[in-house]
Amino acid sequence: MPKFTSRVLVLAMAVLGVVSVATAQSPAPSPPAAAPAKIDPARPAFTIIRWGEDYSFLRDPAKREGFLDNLKYIPLGQDVHLSLGGQARLRYENYTHLNFGAGKQDTGGSYLTRALIHADLHLGSNVRVFAMGKTSLEDGRDQGPRSTDRDEYDIQQLFGDLKLPWADDASTTLRFGRFELLYGGQRVIGSSDWSNTRRAFEGFWSRNSFKNDWSSHNLDVFLTRPVLVDPTRLNDGDGDQTFWGVYDSISLPTLIAKAGTKLDLYLLGQHLSKTATRSFDAETYTVGARFTTKPKPWDADVEVAYQFGDRDSAEISAWMAAAEAGYTFDDVTLAPRLFAGFDYASGDGDGTADGKFNRWNPLYVTNHRYLGESDTIGRVNVISPNVGIDFTLAKNKSWAEKLSLRAAYWAFWRADTSDSVFVEINSNSALSRPQSSRDAFVGQEINLTLNWQYNRNLMFVANISHFFAGDYINSSSGGDSSVAKDITFAYFSAQFTF
Repeated sequence: MPKFTSRVLVLAMAVLGVVSVATAQSPAPSPPAAAPAKIDPARPAFTIIRWGEDYSFLRDPAKREGFLDNLKYIPLGQDVHLSLGGQARLRYENYTHLNFGAGKQDTGGSYLTRALIHADLHLGSNVRVFAMGKTSLEDGRDQGPRSTDRDEYDIQQLFGDLKLPWADDASTTLRFGRFELLYGGQRVIGSSDWSNTRRAFEGFWSRNSFKNDWSSHNLDVFLTRPVLVDPTRLNDGDGDQTFWGVYDSISLPTLIAKAGTKLDLYLLGQHLSKTATRSFDAETYTVGARFTTKPKPWDADVEVAYQFGDRDSAEISAWMAAAEAGYTFDDVTLAPRLFAGFDYASGDGDGTADGKFNRWNPLYVTNHRYLGESDTIGRVNVISPNVGIDFTLAKNKSWAEKLSLRAAYWAFWRADTSDSVFVEINSNSALSRPQSSRDAFVGQEINLTLNWQYNRNLMFVANISHFFAGDYINSSSGGDSSVAKDITFAYFSAQFTF
């Protein structure tokens, strides 16, 4: 029954996608209204977590652009409305020589399907209830589904909000329930949207929004526990794990004109209790900052964070740093954007034996995109520079809102040659190779990604990646060159969002 339900949901939203595509066409030779935001700036862009979208402007029927807008604002009474939305995604992926050829291999590709449906009920301007259901399935993987591949049916989000205005342009929102969290570049807290099941938390969250002449703030405070995925039963929170934080997202519009400059400051805490599968207690505190700005044609993103606390009787001292800078040639054909980046996360080969623990804890990272599309290397014990180029192949055409191509290259070294390499498949860190080698160079990866945004609702992505095994991978395979093989990864996804 759950598989049937999932297939019906995906099919239903695929039909909506076909209708959306049909209604998006225009008989006029000029490009259709593929980018609604150009018609009405109030129209929000689709977000990953969805609860940040506001469709109250659609109370004016004249601003509705298609039949889907009737689902985004359903009036139910004075100052009461319901907004419906969802997403269907199908992804095919194929690994060749998974884990560098060690162990059992997949002989064919696998299919991941996911459907999300949500309802957002607004009872006036200050009270709200948000609910999102989920079904996620996997087919074809020889080794069976990974822990983040399958969740037959569940409640992804269910929470209530109470907004308390306390001054002009200032308010506090209180939230209780189950919800998704996403902050900054998702290097520390992300939804893990790449995975088929996505991450969720349950507990308390609040947002204090205020502004002055030179900045505006979203100061969030939360106390939660992560939700554990059970593929066949309703999920529950992890009673052996607590996650809390204070996160201030600061917009600085006057610092650099028209650059959208932002500064994030955060303090996070994670408590882990010893369990049957975890042999230690840990109290980890993370303090960090992220700075982003886009003074055209430049853009920049810099983030640093430090961790301290205790892991059993050992003192935690770990850190990470990341940066990316880009330059866009707007006046050149295909508007190429050149970019270069760097990632570092500390390691620790001797664990707690010396009374200190220096390995970076990736917390609730969204790894995909930053360290290669194949997700071979995670944000643990790594040094990784990268370079790449983006091309805009088409924009505002009748057949594409935007068609873009990205080519990227990464190189990887171990930060501590006495520590292991960790992989980050769908945000689950796992030991990939033994510590027998002292070689630092892990390997390099090249990616080619094509992104076709057909219209506001429909998107296709195709990617091929190749990871070249380096000295560490080859030497830690026991000297048998037939074991350490390069990894090739390819995927294609189709996604409809409304």
